[in-house]
Amino acid sequence: MFTDITAAIEEARFSNLKWGFDYAVIQASWGMMKVVTHFRAESMKKCSVMFTTRNDKYHTVQVQS
Repeated sequence: MFTDITAAIEEARFSNLKWGFDYAVIQASWGMMKVVTHFRAESMKKCSVMFTTRNDKYHTVQVQS
């Protein structure tokens, strides 16, 4: 669970490089964010996807450090 979008995106990108699957950052309850596989995020109808590594090379979110 994350409260910082930058940390959540970095975790999703790291997991994508490490495991080779697409990952997504979804909005969970109480303003928290969660990193799950993209396949699982698509099956969760009530959660909104905030970021995904599926199209990371196109329309990329630039995170300032």
